[in-house]
Order: sequence, then structure tokens, then C-alpha cells
Amino acid sequence: MIVDKEIELKVNGSQLKHFNSIGLDVKSGDVIKINPSQLNRGSNIKILCRCDVCGKEKLHPYRRYTRSTDNGGYYSCSTKCAQDKTKNTFLENYGVEHHFQSKSSKDKIKETFIKNYGTDHFTHSDEYQNRVGSIVSKRHNTIDTKYISSEGLISISDGLFTLHCGNHNGEYEIDRKLYHTRKQHNIDTCTICYPLNENVSIKELELRSFIEDHVKGVKPNHKIGGKEVDVFIPHLKLGFEFNGLHWHSEEFIPNDYHLNKTKICLENNIHLIHIYEDEWDNNRDIVKSRILNLLKSNITTYYARKCHIKVITPKVYKEFCDNNHTQGSVNSRIKLGLFSNEMLVSVMGFGQLRKSLGQTPKENHYEMLRFCNKLNTSVVGGASKLFKYFIKNYEPREVISYADRSWSNGSLYETLGFNMVSETKPNYYYIIKKVRYNRYNFRKDKLVSDGYDKDLTEKQIMINRGINRIYDSGSLKYVYNKKPS
Repeated sequence: MIVDKEIELKVNGSQLKHFNSIGLDVKSGDVIKINPSQLNRGSNIKILCRCDVCGKEKLHPYRRYTRSTDNGGYYSCSTKCAQDKTKNTFLENYGVEHHFQSKSSKDKIKETFIKNYGTDHFTHSDEYQNRVGSIVSKRHNTIDTKYISSEGLISISDGLFTLHCGNHNGEYEIDRKLYHTRKQHNIDTCTICYPLNENVSIKELELRSFIEDHVKGVKPNHKIGGKEVDVFIPHLKLGFEFNGLHWHSEEFIPNDYHLNKTKICLENNIHLIHIYEDEWDNNRDIVKSRILNLLKSNITTYYARKCHIKVITPKVYKEFCDNNHTQGSVNSRIKLGLFSNEMLVSVMGFGQLRKSLGQTPKENHYEMLRFCNKLNTSVVGGASKLFKYFIKNYEPREVISYADRSWSNGSLYETLGFNMVSETKPNYYYIIKKVRYNRYNFRKDKLVSDGYDKDLTEKQIMINRGINRIYDSGSLKYVYNKKPS
């Protein structure tokens, strides 16, 4: 039911036609008091409602209230309450939680099956069994013939393929589903060379396979300081971790898990890279380009001394960052581009100190917000040339920046003349539909304004919504101070 008996609002143009149609003599800009029932049924104006199921009061858009009452004749504040109401209704009317569970409903369904199929369920009929058996047999004993010559097919039995592997010069077995999955993702199908392992996902194998295609001496699942690293390249002192969002959330591992593994590798003089599942899914080309840069396997190399710098437009800056930076673009006051002839090969962006990070904006104090190169490109001296241009032309008193420890060990900042001043704690993100979202979008004040319980913490509200958190490895804060003249 609606708790608010009267609400006050300012009439805007989109509401004017509706209010006039119900006989209210108002004009745009008027402040009026009305009963909520006089609102347009599709209105987004929030009203206080009391759930007819649990009795809790919540602020909800009026359209949410009308949609709920239209569907069931009652208002429910959540999906859970709507389901509870449905169950209770069926229990009252049928003595079960769903009417299909009632004896009368089961008897009617059984009677229909006997009439149409001659058995109490259509899956028991000879016709159905013969049809399914034929389909299963065909699928389990089919393999794409274009792979036979290269894979060395030996036999097929009950959906299990026996093949010959040229790498270890022996036989191996693999089931049909895994075979086609590995083929789809361009992963070696041999289960001897690439053993079946519940803890190794297909995506991790994709990452490993990509790295192995571009560098020799890769060691998978190698232990360093007692911790296992997914991919390790000894001669480069470089390691890679693939972090699946579900199993690497705080539900399964400690909040400092990724940071601790980073530090253990650092103690052993190893630079560890953390690649998160959503990066691999949604920005794979950018991730691969960054990996190639670390492996020193870029396709194209430019030299900054042969390039020139220009201030670029917001549109060019945004498009370049979105296409070449794993975190995409961010609003930047100063946007610099490095060009080879007319081709943009690097960008660097600066802005005011961000309040969202607890900083107070000050005159001549800046934050370096973005730096990235064109995909599959190495720009020798590019960052130094762009930063020197910024220092010379904008004369900052101080510049700060944060090195994401998932990728960076801070060496670039030290090359530019920054000093490391502190380490930040691991930051957390919320996992929604296999994508990480910044916690800033889910502050408690915003959640409460959206109608969630003010007596619960941010974390409790999100857990109740079935949304988990995942932590990164933290950041290194760097500061550049103006040199005395």
C-alpha cells in the first residue's frame, strides 16, 4: 500500500499534459501537492510504500508500485516477497507451493500423456527413446573431419576420442565436449601435454597458449616462495596470474591475497602481472598488446625523437584511450598526443586532484591520469617526451599518479623522475554479470537513496542483492615535485 497521502512536486513539461488531462489546472514550473494516485502510471517519482507481504516501508518509483499491483493485485517490495506471496497463495488453495505439485494437476497431466503417447510421460514412449538415442549416438561419435589428418584420429567410443599427439609422440583421450571447446579457443587438445585440471580454466589456458606462442621457456603453475604462479618466464623474471572473478572474489580468498602474491614475487625479483577475467573477456586485444610489450615482442616500434606533440581534442583522446587502455578513458583537463607524421601513437592525460580519492584540488597541482601507446606498438622514449612537454608548458608545482600493481612495478614513474611516497591498500570492485564495477557507484548514501535499508552497511546491502566483491593488488602512489630553479 502507499504510505504517502500527499506529495509535493514541481510540474515539468513531460508531466503537464497528464495533469491537465485529469482536470488539474496547472502550468509548467508550478509547485503542487497531490495524492500519489494522481501521478502518471509510468512516473519515476518516488513514493513511500509499505510491502503487503513483509510490511517493510521503502521508497520506490510510482511505476514500480503500479506494475506490482497490476501483476498480482498487491504490492511487493522485492522479488523474494513476490515469490513468498505466490507460494503462500498456492499453499492456501492447493496445499502445495506450486499448483503443478497438487494431486489433481499431476493426475490431469498424466491423463493427457496417456491419451497422446500411451504412457504416463512422453519421455517414456518408444518414439521419443528411439529419436533421442539416435541423436546421442550421432553426436558422441562425430568429429570434424578437417581435424582428422592433423590430430591423428585413432578411434571414437561413447563420445571419447583417442588421438595421436605429435608433441609427445603418443596417444591421448579427450571427450567430445572438451575437444571442441579447446579447438574453439585455439588451445592444444592433448590432455597429456595439457592435463585436465579442475583448477585451470579454459581462459587461463588461452592466456598461457598466447604467451607460449611469443616466448620460449614458459613454466606453467610454477611455485615461487611457496605460491603457485600460473605462467612464469624465468629469463624475463616475469609471471602472470589469471584471476577468475568468481573464485577470486572475497567469498573464497582473503582480501590481501593478490597483493601478498605480488609482494612474494617482488621479494624474489619477479614482476607479477594480474589479469582479471573481465579484462580478458572484454579488452583482450589491449591485454595482449600489453603482454607483447612486456615480452618485447611488439609488432611496430617508433622513436619519440622522430615524433611531435600536439594538444588533442576530447573526442580523439577518448577514442584512443578506449581502444588502447585497459581502463578506458577518463576526463582529463590536459590531453597530449604524440604523433609519428600524422599517426597518433601515444597519449598522456592530466587533470586536477580527484576528490573521490580524498585529494583536495590545488592550483598548479595535477594528477597524471592516463598514459598509453597504440596497440601492438612500442614507442621508445614516448612517455619521457610527453611528460617533459607537460612540465615545460604547464609548469606544475606537483604531479601525482598511481601505479596499478596489477600491471605496474612503478619503473616508468621512476624513469620520469617521480618518487614513490606510499602504498595504497587493495581496492575492491563489485562483480555484476562477470564485470567489475568501481565501488564508488555503490556508496551507502547512494544505495539508501535508491530505497535500500539505511540500517545495513554497504557490504550487507550488496550481499543481500547477491553481489560479491573482488580485491586488486593496490597501487603505488608517486609524486613529482618541481625542481628548484
